[in-house]
Amino acid sequence: MKKSELSIAEIDQKLGELHKKNAEPPDEPQKESKGKSGEPPKAAKADRADRADRFKMFNTFCDSAGIIHGLTAHDMVVWMILWRDTQKDGTACSAQAYIAKRCGCSSREVKRAIKRLKQCGLLSVIYQGGQNRGLSRYRVVV
Repeated sequence: MKKSELSIAEIDQKLGELHKKNAEPPDEPQKESKGKSGEPPKAAKADRADRADRFKMFNTFCDSAGIIHGLTAHDMVVWMILWRDTQKDGTACSAQAYIAKRCGCSSREVKRAIKRLKQCGLLSVIYQGGQNRGLSRYRVVV
């Protein structure tokens, strides 16, 4: 046996030491960044509140959109893509062809979905883009 090779007993011993080391709790718990009063910074609180509001909006849509408004699967996917693209100012900016590519449907189906979402009050068109006019801008509503 070469010097660099280990016997089975030595391998078992090293594995046992490794498992024992990993099973022990760390010496110092990781510290979370805190503000002066011992609370998380205000920016972190605001981020959590924003995320909570966004998912509350998403859950409300998922629970009620198909039942109350009678939307199709494409309508819901278009709304979800625009919701996902929503910026901090509450608007989403995207081309209908790009939405269609992401949805896996035709541009015509996206146009119909946007029309139905507008009729239901789940989407408002802030700016209608087009060729030589730029991207459309939408406000996603629940």
